[in-house]
Amino acid sequence: MSFVAELNQRKVFRVAALYLIVAWVAVQAASIALPAFDAPGWVLRVVILLFALGLPIALMLTWALEMTPAGVTFEPTRMGNKRMWLVSGGLAVLAAAWYFLGQPATRVQPAQPSATQVQPVRPSAEVSTQQLKRILAQEQAIVLDTRPHLEFAISHIPGALNVAARPGIPMSMYESDVAEVSRLVGGDLKRALVLYCNGPLCPKSKRLSNELEAAGYTNVRRYQLGIPVWRAFGGVTVIEADGLRHVLSLDRTAVVIDVRENDAFQRGTLPGARNVPRSVVLEGRDVGELRKAKDDGRLPMTDHNTRIIVIGRTAGDARFVAQAIAHEAFHNVAYFPGTFEEASVALVP
Repeated sequence: MSFVAELNQRKVFRVAALYLIVAWVAVQAASIALPAFDAPGWVLRVVILLFALGLPIALMLTWALEMTPAGVTFEPTRMGNKRMWLVSGGLAVLAAAWYFLGQPATRVQPAQPSATQVQPVRPSAEVSTQQLKRILAQEQAIVLDTRPHLEFAISHIPGALNVAARPGIPMSMYESDVAEVSRLVGGDLKRALVLYCNGPLCPKSKRLSNELEAAGYTNVRRYQLGIPVWRAFGGVTVIEADGLRHVLSLDRTAVVIDVRENDAFQRGTLPGARNVPRSVVLEGRDVGELRKAKDDGRLPMTDHNTRIIVIGRTAGDARFVAQAIAHEAFHNVAYFPGTFEEASVALVP
């Protein structure tokens, strides 16, 4: 029997295919999950290396072990097959060579250019949630929401901006207008930009990033995790006036929380609003007024994905309570970035 036929008989090819599929899925999951936890880049490379080294081990075990009516048996004579050792060893060498010779940190670097030739170092293409929070807090970059305006107005990351769409583009291929971005940054091609949209599978930020780089922008990064992961990690969003009007006219399941004091609430509020006064909302989970609101039905305990909109006397009051609600594992919390009076005006047709 030929070597290939024997490999097929002992299901080595089938095991190899199954192993590669499982490894590919695991690596894809790791590439999405690891940045969310601020894991350094080498962690993903180590994960890939371990899966690569595991392949020859899996093949050797498949070759040497055999299923019999008595169970799994080990055939030590097969471990001496030079051709199988050659195949497995070759795979292991390729995996090690990729890791030690094929990575930027270990490649032999070309000679450094002179001081007059040094080019600016481009930042990493993607940022994590924690990095984005620091960028926003320290105003290190302009954060652009690359979704259509109404989607932005209904729910966007605090501090993010939005520009008009590229003319003539169908909604299925939506793309922000590079010319509008240029006006926003005053034509500064070195201005730091961070783009985001609707999560890892959303192509809008990738399309705009490619267009900006083609136009000569040199400092463009993406928060590819997007709005879904921002919310998943307890982040609140902002709802603008036109978004508030749109949601409250169409979404009958949305819950409006008015955080003004009870006397102001009793004098008038938005239709269907529920009162959770800011003064009695405490820091921490399951404490103070929020715990009572979870027990008495003011917060939607049967569906933590319900849209919750927080309004208040000031934007600061609304944001504080919105953040506290998000920390109670409600995943769709937005606050209005203005006064109660401005929210009331927004609902006037």
